[in-house]
Amino acid sequence: APGSPYAGGRRRVVEWLAEAKATGGFEDWYLQPVSQMGVGGCFDRNYMRLMQDARIVVTCQPANWEGDWRTWEALTSGALVMIDEMSTPMPPALEHGVHWVMYDSSDRADLLRKLEYYREHPETAERIARAGHAFALRYHRTLHRVDWIIDTAARLQRNETVDAFPL
Repeated sequence: APGSPYAGGRRRVVEWLAEAKATGGFEDWYLQPVSQMGVGGCFDRNYMRLMQDARIVVTCQPANWEGDWRTWEALTSGALVMIDEMSTPMPPALEHGVHWVMYDSSDRADLLRKLEYYREHPETAERIARAGHAFALRYHRTLHRVDWIIDTAARLQRNETVDAFPL
C-alpha cells in the first residue's frame, strides 16, 4: 500500500530474490514473505534460528525511514549483512565493505551480482560479517541508545553542545 513502510524497495527486493530463487541456483534461500511483515506475525517459530544459520542476510530500509530494527537483528546474527543505502546512518556509522555491504535497491543486477560475489568469496563475506557483528555489539545495543539519550538530555538541559554519539 502507498505510504506503507513495506512498499517500494522492500517489496521489489523480495520479489527479485524470489524470482532468482525460482530460476535456480539459490535453493537454500529463505525468504520472509512481504505479506507477513509488520502485521504482528512477522516471525515464524524458526526466525532467529534461520538468522543465526544464515551466511548472508539481505535487508532493505523501510520506506520513509532507515535503520530499523532488522538492520541490528541481521548484524547480530553473525551473517554477512547486505543493506540498501543508508543516508543518515546512526552514529557511530557502520562502514560499507567493513561492517556491511551496500546494494542498490533500485538495481536488480547490482543486488544479484553482489550476492553471487559473496557466495563465491566466503572468506571475504565472513571477515565483513565478523566485523559487523562485533561493531553492532560494541556500539549499537539498546544499552548504548539509552545511555546516549540520557547523556544527550542532560547536556541539553545544561545548554551544552551535544555530540552525535559519544564513543
